[in-house]
Amino acid sequence: MKKITLLVLLAIYLFSISACSTREVDKFDNQSNAHLNQLENIEMPTPFSDLNGFGGGFENSSFFLPFSNGTETKIDIIPWHIITPFMEADVFMEWAENNENKSAFDEPQTDLMGYVNIYSYIETFNIPADKLREIMIQNEEVRREAGLADRYTRDEINLIVSRDEFAIMNHFVSDFSIYHDGKVFTPHWFYVNTHEDYEAAGITPEMLEEKLDLYAEFSFTAEAAEAFEAKLSEFMETDVVLDRVSQ
Repeated sequence: MKKITLLVLLAIYLFSISACSTREVDKFDNQSNAHLNQLENIEMPTPFSDLNGFGGGFENSSFFLPFSNGTETKIDIIPWHIITPFMEADVFMEWAENNENKSAFDEPQTDLMGYVNIYSYIETFNIPADKLREIMIQNEEVRREAGLADRYTRDEINLIVSRDEFAIMNHFVSDFSIYHDGKVFTPHWFYVNTHEDYEAAGITPEMLEEKLDLYAEFSFTAEAAEAFEAKLSEFMETDVVLDRVSQ
């Protein structure tokens, strides 16, 4: 289970990007959906089928990843150009594959140190801010010379190297997730947790109401959509319908 999850995770995090290369990987290979089966154990059906869960690349990644808007993700990836100047690849891979590192696909994460991402990498390895800033700025210059859009603004680079976890979460939280009281809550978190958990976290129906149209973009199975609609409807005390359902 863990190895399957890591294959999915690393396909997202290990983009082949360097200061000398502008090659982007926008989709990851189809992977087994077996890591989602654990949701069965908490009385919620597996949200996506084998066919639509990851077959479309990043189609449903925003369900799991706190800082990803589909193909646009700035925190939930670790580009190679900020890894190789500081360590050998096998050192990084050993850390990424460590059993203590959780996957946002397996278990909803509410902070940046709970799983492998750009912040937890910088913090764990104490990456020097000045050198990291220099490398990230240089890579943006390479992208511009190649006619590519900036990945990070100068302010975003400064924010990332600051290691201000709460400010980073607040700025980069995805449209699909909710940042509240120093934590970030993904659709996955709402899917698997209880109403009591919502209330304990300070989540209100009004907060969720703002996300419903986005939740309808996910390719839920009919069974999963029905279960999620029922859970949200009961908490929000209104009828919730997620229109886009994959049969």
